[in-house]
Amino acid sequence: MNKALTYLIWCCLLPVLQLKGQADSVLFPVKTVLDLVATNHPALRQAQLLTRSADMNLRQARGAFDPKFFLDNSNKQFQGKNYYDILHTGLKVPTWFGLEGQLGYEQALGTNIDPGQVLPSSGLSYAGLSMPLMQGLLTDQRRTALAMAKVQVQSTVFERQTLLNGLFADVFSAYVNWYGAHLEHELYSAATRIGTLRLEQVKQSVQAGERARIDTLENDVLRRNFAISRDAAGARLLKTALELSVHLWNEQGEPLEMTDILKPSALGLNVLDSMAAVWSFNRIRGDVQQIQPQLKEQNLNLNLYSLERKLKQQALLPELNLKYNILTEGMYRPNPAWVPYWNNYRWGITAQSSLFLRKERAAYSLADIKLEQAEIKYKLKVLETTRKLQAYWNMYLTYSKLEQDYRQVVAGYQGLLDAELARLAAGESTLFLVNTREIRLLESRLKLVEYQTARYRYALDYLRETGQLWRFLP
Repeated sequence: MNKALTYLIWCCLLPVLQLKGQADSVLFPVKTVLDLVATNHPALRQAQLLTRSADMNLRQARGAFDPKFFLDNSNKQFQGKNYYDILHTGLKVPTWFGLEGQLGYEQALGTNIDPGQVLPSSGLSYAGLSMPLMQGLLTDQRRTALAMAKVQVQSTVFERQTLLNGLFADVFSAYVNWYGAHLEHELYSAATRIGTLRLEQVKQSVQAGERARIDTLENDVLRRNFAISRDAAGARLLKTALELSVHLWNEQGEPLEMTDILKPSALGLNVLDSMAAVWSFNRIRGDVQQIQPQLKEQNLNLNLYSLERKLKQQALLPELNLKYNILTEGMYRPNPAWVPYWNNYRWGITAQSSLFLRKERAAYSLADIKLEQAEIKYKLKVLETTRKLQAYWNMYLTYSKLEQDYRQVVAGYQGLLDAELARLAAGESTLFLVNTREIRLLESRLKLVEYQTARYRYALDYLRETGQLWRFLP
């Protein structure tokens, strides 16, 4: 037995063992499974990485607005002559509004300096702004990237919910399959035991001359048939147990193994019914897009396409940039009182534009097409989700009623078998009729298991589609 699972059994399920004494099995309810999944499953780590990744993308986008220091120094000395020594250093501070603040210091010394670069011997300091007047005024690549990163952080919340919703849905589905296979195996095992006991009784009656030998053959065939069905159900039980064990991990990140002593229980599965009642279709049918995490994520992603289109639209405008700096002599030395700062300045304007804008217009059209495609896809997803919810809800209600009604059918077959056994004891019936009643009762019980598990599955399908199963995370 896996050591980790042994530890789990003794620590988590010891009270059950104490109550049962020398019981040969331990109930493993769905709540215990969910607690294990919610604590140790690797998908939780994956969900955390989604959040961290979005946070890092946001930090990266914000980094585009970090102030930048720059330094450019060039010097030429030749044959003892200082041709030039030019220094340009400063700080650029971009802002969310498209403006860029600048602080700088320039110094140019030497005998071979261009006339336009001649500065006072103490150098020249400046402080000013540069800003776009057309393209880039409303948004630019940096601002768009930051806005997209913020949307992605919000979107990650719903992506995480979708991931966890799928995880818990898979766990519930595996548990329901295990539970159904267990009930089927128990029914065939009980029928095999009864068949074996009855065969021994018939053999004794044949030896005593009370029954014909053909009764032995009939009961032996029936017992063998039950035993074969039991073995097949046992194989399905093992298969479903292994499928459930995929979701079981310990605190060290090691997979756990299922053992034969663990048995499923209906205890806790009714949480599917209670949760389905809380999120009933009548309640959410008009507000699906505000409830379903995947739809909320998809709706947020529409903002990404809208931001991209807005950026492409800005590229249709010509580039027109203005730069203005106030100058002062030396290292930020104040001007004399009689010299206004605005008398010393440097300004410039740059402009450029493509003549035909074919590249820009095509990029904008593509962005517009992407947004329209995303909107159509979102509307179709809303409609598809609503229709699926309605279908699953109707099937859930149908099988809930079928299960309830069919319990009366099982009770009827049980009554018929009890009556037939009483008639057999009174000598008014035959083993053939008793066996027939028993087969019908077994078939009805198997059918009831089918209806019960179908109810659980449709409730699970409905809750998976609502996207609310992530709420099982503590």
